Amino acid sequence: MTTSANASVLPCSLVRQIYAVVACAVFLAVGPRAIAQTTYNSATSGSWQNSATWSPSGIPAAGDFVVIMAGHTIDLASARTCSTMTINSTGALQNANGTSSTLTVTGDVTNGGVIKNHTSGGTLTLTLNGNVTNNGTWTNQTTNLGGDGTRTLTASQAFTAGTIVVTANRAVSGSISVTSLTVNTTKQLTVPTSADKITINATANIDGSLTGSGTVLFKANVSSANTNVDSITFDGNQQIDGSYTASTLIEFITSGTTKSIPDISGTDLTLNGTVTINSGVTISNVSGNNSTSTMTGVLRFRADRTDRGEKLRGVLSTFS
Repeated sequence: MTTSANASVLPCSLVRQIYAVVACAVFLAVGPRAIAQTTYNSATSGSWQNSATWSPSGIPAAGDFVVIMAGHTIDLASARTCSTMTINSTGALQNANGTSSTLTVTGDVTNGGVIKNHTSGGTLTLTLNGNVTNNGTWTNQTTNLGGDGTRTLTASQAFTAGTIVVTANRAVSGSISVTSLTVNTTKQLTVPTSADKITINATANIDGSLTGSGTVLFKANVSSANTNVDSITFDGNQQIDGSYTASTLIEFITSGTTKSIPDISGTDLTLNGTVTINSGVTISNVSGNNSTSTMTGVLRFRADRTDRGEKLRGVLSTFS
């Protein structure tokens, strides 16, 4: 009896299917590890989009780590994304001349150098979804603080220009100084403990919430435009050096007792500017004659209220 030599040979179509299945299994097992994130260190000053700017040669993209080395200035000419970014001392990031560029960093950012707008024109916008630490100079147009969950904002140096926009929940760690602050609707900025402080040197737009047990210092105008939230709640120190305009009920907490703005009786409130309460806002629990409270500005009420006049550090404030 004759045995065919091809009796044990699998059909080609079945062989191809087996190879495909095996290849897929191998990719699923090792593929994610094989596609490694790259750490790009700047090799010289130049354009972000120029592969010769970086070591190893290439252009950082989403998922990559970026380090701007000392003495190097990197120009960003178009929208880019990376995983993390570190700027070393004397390193710098700026938009390319005349461009309005945006960088999104999905992880943490540490700045020990300079983040700025190009001196010859254009703007740099950052969208940062991780923890942010600033130990250098930070003066770009807009920095959006996003991300999932509560991320920290830490700084030994001030954000000395531009606007910080809170687009996701954030917590201040330590003492932070910003030029302008915006907290978007439904978002929250927390100053958690008595060791934490935020100073807003220009306009503050609190459309979400600002809360915690730390210290908040408003050096200029404060606007709370959202009428659906109690925007500012604090158990720490509040100092207003500018004017305060409220279109909703704003609450401070002092010694565990909820009180409405302005809480002149609180030992931690210093008012040096003008507080304006718009029509329809109820003001209560206003008292004075507290040795640690000061008022050198003016209280203007355009609301229904049930309070009385009190003498406060030699200033007679009349509430009718």
